[in-house]
Amino acid sequence: MRVGLSLLGALALACAAPAAAQSSPEDEEKCWDTGEAFAPEEQVASCTALLEADGVLEEDRPYLIAMRGWSYHKLGDLEHALADYTEKVRLQPEAADGYGWRGSVYLDQEDYPQALEDYSQAIRLATDDVDLPVWYQDRGTARHFLEDYQGAIADYTAALEAGGENAGVLLLRGYVYFDLKDYARAIEDYTQAINLAPDEASNWNDRCWARAVWGRQLVEALDDCNEALAIDPMNYDAYDSRGLVHLRNGAWTDALVDYQSSLDIEPSASSNFGSGVALKRLGRADEAEEAFAAATELDPAIAETYAAFGITP
Repeated sequence: MRVGLSLLGALALACAAPAAAQSSPEDEEKCWDTGEAFAPEEQVASCTALLEADGVLEEDRPYLIAMRGWSYHKLGDLEHALADYTEKVRLQPEAADGYGWRGSVYLDQEDYPQALEDYSQAIRLATDDVDLPVWYQDRGTARHFLEDYQGAIADYTAALEAGGENAGVLLLRGYVYFDLKDYARAIEDYTQAINLAPDEASNWNDRCWARAVWGRQLVEALDDCNEALAIDPMNYDAYDSRGLVHLRNGAWTDALVDYQSSLDIEPSASSNFGSGVALKRLGRADEAEEAFAAATELDPAIAETYAAFGITP
C-alpha cells in the first residue's frame, strides 16, 4: 500500500476526532493508532467494535469507517477498503479526503478511470494544500497508465509546485518523458532526482538507461551505471543498462559479461535479448538463438522493443 501525505492527513484528523461513547480504551487505542503499533487485523476488529458500540457518536462514524478502511487497505483487502471509503464518501460527500483515499484503492486495483475521477474530486474539493501533492501525484500516475501523457506531466508538475522538490515525483515525470521519447527532458528530471537522492542506485540506473536508449551521452551513461553498481552491486537492472551501453559502443564481450551478470541475479527478457545480440556479434549463433528464445518466452514483444531502440539481431 502506498502511504502518502493524504494518509498522514487522515490520521491527524482521526486522532483529533472525539472518542466514541461506551467503547473500551483498548479498542480506542488500536483503532486510532497512528504509529502502526498494532497489526491491521487488530485495528479492523477494534474499529468494528467501536462502530457497533452503543452510543457511538455520529460525528465519529465517518472517521472510524475511514480508519477501518485504511487498515483493510494495509491488509491488501481492497474490496472491504473500497466499501469503507465509499461509505465515508456517502456520509461526507463534500469532504475531499474520502475521495482521495478511495482513489488510492482504485489505483491499486488498476481501475485507472475511477481513480482519475476520485482524485479529480479530491483536488476540486480540497480546502488546503496538505493533501494536494499526493493527489496530484497519484492522478498523474492514473493518467500515465491511461496514456494521457500531457495530463500526467501537468499533474506531476502540479505536485511539485504544491509540495516542493521530491525525487519520487521527478522520477515519475521523467518516466512519462521517457515514454514520449523526450529523452533530454527525462534525463533532466532524473538528474534532479539524483541531486535530491544521490544514494539511490535506481536513480542512477534510470539516467543510465535513458542515455543508453537515446544512444547519446554514452560516456556519461557508463559513469551512471558504474555509480549505480557501486551503490548496489546486486542491481541487475544496472547490469542490463550497462550491457546496452556496451552494445551501443560495439563492446560485445563487455556487453555479454554484463547481461550474464544481470541474468545471474534475475532472469529478464531484456538481458536475454541483449546477450543474444552480443553472442551473435561474437559469432556464437547457436547460443544467440537460445538467448533470443528465452527472451521471447518471457516477453513476446521484446524484439520490437529493442528494434525501437535501433538494436536488432
